[in-house]
Amino acid sequence: HGAALVITIGIALFAFIAGDAAKVLQPSKNSQTVGKVNGTKIDVQEFQKQVEEYTQAVNFARGTNSLTEEENAQIKDEVWNTLVTNTLIGAEAEKLGLTVTTAELQAVINEGTDPLLAQSAFRNQSTGQFDRDQLMQFLAQYQEMDPEVMPAEYIEYYHNLYTYWNFIEKNLMSSLLMQKYEALVAAAQISNPVSAEHNFTAR
Repeated sequence: HGAALVITIGIALFAFIAGDAAKVLQPSKNSQTVGKVNGTKIDVQEFQKQVEEYTQAVNFARGTNSLTEEENAQIKDEVWNTLVTNTLIGAEAEKLGLTVTTAELQAVINEGTDPLLAQSAFRNQSTGQFDRDQLMQFLAQYQEMDPEVMPAEYIEYYHNLYTYWNFIEKNLMSSLLMQKYEALVAAAQISNPVSAEHNFTAR
């Protein structure tokens, strides 16, 4: 009985080790997916790309080159929450035909009161408010920038600032779309002339 018991245990251990080895050697089907939102797969590379964009934006705004482990973890949480929100709102907005046009985005930039703009690097030093003229001047200079003439440190700064503005602009578009969707939902929950007339007629 002892020999049979040893053989049985040996076979069981081999099967256990072989099973773990198979898991390691064979890549998981979900290895490229960080998660799912309402059935939509979120790609690991896309998630990591957004984490890097957020990290670069924070470092640029602070004038730093690195963040603490706690701050990195917080950024990952915020990126994931943003992905969840944008995916859900985006799906509903597509069904309803809601979009944010370039003209609408430009109107918000011209007004300059959105909180996202107030946090940008384009602020008037005297008032602390968003300065549209500074933004327009920078974008024009960036388009005309000549790498062969400008010093390397200026080129790097302009490139980082342009990347930072793209980050702000992308988040501004998402914020405007969310505002549109929330306004539509809120308006649907209050009385309107059509439903009021229908209720009156029914009575």
